[in-house]
Amino acid sequence: MIGFDALEDVGKLTEKNRGFAENKFDVIVTNPPFGANVKRSEHPYLEKFALGQNGKKSRDNQKTEILFIERCVDFLKSGTRAIASKSPKLLINMARPIRPSFVSL
Repeated sequence: MIGFDALEDVGKLTEKNRGFAENKFDVIVTNPPFGANVKRSEHPYLEKFALGQNGKKSRDNQKTEILFIERCVDFLKSGTRAIASKSPKLLINMARPIRPSFVSL
């Protein structure tokens, strides 16, 4: 469990929460926050997410649960898994830029 905006820059996140680092975890179990939108005008880090893009253009906003999928992939070791409470439709339709990171169960 962390006490920080988990969508913030990974460097800032790991500075505040020792033990967190990219490609470190074998398993992540999460219940991402639902219903909120990250607005680029309020959170410039949106542009750093592949899922914060729409083709080559930055999105004006994106749902938090979608960005959390990408953040989980950042923290997972290669070949490991995350469990998140979200519709499979989201993973199929919304996560195309990072789909190679997912394994079909």
